[in-house]
Amino acid sequence: MNKLATGTLSRTPARNLAGGVPSAAGNVRIFAVPAGARSGASFITGLLAALLKSRGRTSVVELGSPYFYTALNMEKRFSERGFELFREQLRSGKRLGYPFNREEGVNWYLRAPSDRTPLRPDECIRLFSGLPGEYVIFDCSGLAESTLRYFAGEADVIFLVFDPLPSSLLSATAFSEELLCDERCVPVMNRMNRGVHKGELKRYLGNRKVISVPFVKPELIYRAEYDCVPVTELPEAREILMPSLRAFSQVKGLS
Repeated sequence: MNKLATGTLSRTPARNLAGGVPSAAGNVRIFAVPAGARSGASFITGLLAALLKSRGRTSVVELGSPYFYTALNMEKRFSERGFELFREQLRSGKRLGYPFNREEGVNWYLRAPSDRTPLRPDECIRLFSGLPGEYVIFDCSGLAESTLRYFAGEADVIFLVFDPLPSSLLSATAFSEELLCDERCVPVMNRMNRGVHKGELKRYLGNRKVISVPFVKPELIYRAEYDCVPVTELPEAREILMPSLRAFSQVKGLS
């Protein structure tokens, strides 16, 4: 039985939660959700942005922990244009327009690196209902489970990101188990490598179709961050990740 479809997480349109604020027409709202600590949901968010930016207007939104501002050195990239932090825009009552901090073909709705204050429900509602474009990717790394549980119904596609390290799998939350029962949920096994016991993974996930993302050598991750570019801009990394990008492209709602 689909637990989410019958429980409190059944989708409630943001326009109803917001008291009449209309949802942006045509959005595919994508959640990248970590199943446990350090599973790499932000990394998967970056892969999705690299894939979808050529298919339509694409935005990345940080609902939880800040990451991309520092990783992509937005301060340098926007030294002449100025970078707009979406929380400041929301607090001042300004509209979150499009384009917004457009770089690498993506619109970046990011949090300040020092901003660790959880988003308020009204801020989330405005993000869900007010962003234009074809694809909006919500990075849920560090988002409180209570907030994620409340708003999970807003997603069209949920990528639930696992690290195959046994200690990480065992730390997966009960909510992750619930999400796995939702037809919108696609499990993603990040950092797959030859040391992973595939039989144990099958026992853990059953017969669910899983997208595997191979382990990318640390030196490539480091090089990308030192160069302040998405890892997919490195030819060696892109070759490694290409099968995973093709698998993501075939997911219902993205194809």
